[in-house]
Amino acid sequence: MGGLDRLLAVRDMSVSVETWNSRSYVWAPGPTRYYRRGTGFREDLQRGISQGTDGRLNWRIRYGVLRPPPDLRQQAERWDFLSRFRGDGIVVDYVGTRLIRRERREVIRVLDVKYGDEYLAWFDPDSGLLVGQGEGRRHVSYLEYQKVAGVLVPRLIGSEAGIPRERWTVSIDQGLSADLFAVPPERSWEPEHMSRIVNEHVARVSEPVRVRWKAFYQAPQPMAPDTPNAILATAETTDLVEAYTRRKLESAGVLAREGPWHLEAYIDRYYQTIPPPSPPWRQVEIVVILWKEGDTQARWSDRFVRRWPVTRRPAVDDVMADAWTSEILTRLARGWPQALKLQSGADSSRSSSSSSR
Repeated sequence: MGGLDRLLAVRDMSVSVETWNSRSYVWAPGPTRYYRRGTGFREDLQRGISQGTDGRLNWRIRYGVLRPPPDLRQQAERWDFLSRFRGDGIVVDYVGTRLIRRERREVIRVLDVKYGDEYLAWFDPDSGLLVGQGEGRRHVSYLEYQKVAGVLVPRLIGSEAGIPRERWTVSIDQGLSADLFAVPPERSWEPEHMSRIVNEHVARVSEPVRVRWKAFYQAPQPMAPDTPNAILATAETTDLVEAYTRRKLESAGVLAREGPWHLEAYIDRYYQTIPPPSPPWRQVEIVVILWKEGDTQARWSDRFVRRWPVTRRPAVDDVMADAWTSEILTRLARGWPQALKLQSGADSSRSSSSSSR
């Protein structure tokens, strides 16, 4: 694999993965993984979605919002050939020679006591290269190697049957810093900009905007022929929109922990067109509501519509959530004076009723 001394000298590594698309017969960009000498691991899954560990803390971030992470310490520690076959807590037993895909292979059994893994690994007896490994029904074949900085590393990875599935581009000793693996900061917005969105419409009202953020959700949707996949507000979408809205309200200085006024928004209608004649589009109608404790109905409500092509993956990403939540703040700003007027009218009506009695 490049010699023991050279393997021991490697400090960090990155692997850019391409996955084979059997439908279009092209290599598609996949995740990029970073390793730092058994202490750090990071995986950029796609734009805006990453996960990793600095060896102490695991993290996962989705469009600037931290999410519950998986435990990635094993990926960090078992990062290279030596750590997987000679690392702390690894026990290796020689199984013998076997025919695998009509080829003679030297087989060993690997027991990872520390992380509770057990699998077989088989090597080419002539070259000494690892050509496959697996446990149960999960098998990986290393079909092709490349030499990077004096070290042989896998280039083409396939299934047990030898069908290519991944192509790796490996870089070694790039000087990856510890900051790359640390818990990233969550997304934030400039207070001056957020405040301007709200206050340009409410500067002359008697009561400044102070609202408690209630929730973002989707109203029950009847399934119909023109509304496939009618549930748009998945848990991840809801968490994303709620986090963005809460932070923007906080940045604008209008988010209240206590008080009578509540703000909420929900998806009232969601459509997905079916071609022909045009490419498929999604359309959503979002309702924004202001209500006050003790009321039986909303003091004010408004709705807005957004439309976008189905090609966007996922359906609601950071760009979409940013646009929706900024519009929610804009609608709040426009609705606040109206809600106060309705409150003033209601208070006057109650006062007149009391006086007449």
